[in-house]
Amino acid sequence: MNSNLNKLILFGAGQIGCDALAFFGLEKVDYFADNNVKLQGTDYCGKRVIDINEVKELVCYGYTVVVSVLDYGAIVNQLKKEGIENYLIYKDIAAKAYTHIPFKSPKAPLVNYSAFHSPGDELNFAQKRKENFTDNQENLIRTYVNSVKDNVPLFQYIEVETVNRCNGTCSFCPVNARVDKRAYKKMSVELFKSIVDQLSELNYSGYFSPFSNNEPLLDKRLEQFLSYAREKLPNAWLYFYTNGTLLTAQRLKQIIDNVNEIIIDNYCTDGELTEQCKIIVRELEEHPKWIGKVHIDIRNSEEILLTRGGTSPNRSIMIDYGEFSCAYPFTQMVVRPDGKVSLCCNDALGNYTLGDLTKQSITDVWYSDTYKNLRTAIAKGRKYYRNCSKCDSMEARF
Repeated sequence: MNSNLNKLILFGAGQIGCDALAFFGLEKVDYFADNNVKLQGTDYCGKRVIDINEVKELVCYGYTVVVSVLDYGAIVNQLKKEGIENYLIYKDIAAKAYTHIPFKSPKAPLVNYSAFHSPGDELNFAQKRKENFTDNQENLIRTYVNSVKDNVPLFQYIEVETVNRCNGTCSFCPVNARVDKRAYKKMSVELFKSIVDQLSELNYSGYFSPFSNNEPLLDKRLEQFLSYAREKLPNAWLYFYTNGTLLTAQRLKQIIDNVNEIIIDNYCTDGELTEQCKIIVRELEEHPKWIGKVHIDIRNSEEILLTRGGTSPNRSIMIDYGEFSCAYPFTQMVVRPDGKVSLCCNDALGNYTLGDLTKQSITDVWYSDTYKNLRTAIAKGRKYYRNCSKCDSMEARF
């Protein structure tokens, strides 16, 4: 029997490659491959980076190539040109494994009614979530953290909150319009462009979103910001979440060409489309080419969800997650409107600040001692960093 069967080569030694490494596991992946000659012969996340010639040779011995970049067309064409047919697309694999991340297939239904759940019982939710974390996510997250903690790559996700307000009243959100305690802030155009320009210089090809814990369409400059980001970041995946209440047909037309994906959370209590989302659906039906870019999830605004590190208004039962690690400090940067960098997307109130992009560069913040100390603590367990032991987030988006 060929011992190399089911062994993998990840083609793309970058941010999505790290994601794929964590997804498949260290024991399944033997090599990275990349067309960048500067990377060839080096180690990436503990795996040697090889060139196309070595890929061709290893495929003959039973290896499978997994294309681990967002814009995979060029690499697929390269593999076919070299006669390599034994390949998989990581983006497609991830689409089947995860939900609520920007890996969704263009063939996915426009409206996802199955996303609507009853509010549920908090104790049952908390117990089941801990059980699910232990059974499904713990090893995946720990494997990833251990693979990158000594050589941290640039983040794969960046959320840039341009205005810190939401018009929603969802009971699970610590910054809903009824309870938001944050002082109003709006990001300057200069700061937004500075962030995008720095990412451009870094040849950033990960995920970029002009929102975090807010309703992005409250910012009337969103169209301008997305246009600038699209021009400067041609290889990044531009996306955002919205409750859809402010997404008119006119704004959709102005935005759609500059994004890869818009996820509309249709918040309600009856499981039905809002009137505004019905308008958007009709608009999409008139423009079928847009359908692959827009996804509508029917969400219950009263649902029991994450603890958000103990800040969620409708969560009081705190089950300890202190023994678990977390991938966010290794994968995600969240920027508040004033340029301050938050702990992660669950730090909705901005209780923790890891840096300031009005005074520091993106890379200076990401590789700062502050971030290093956070990562060292989280690699050991959530209990070693402030309120993280109360957080039940189990995202494994690397």
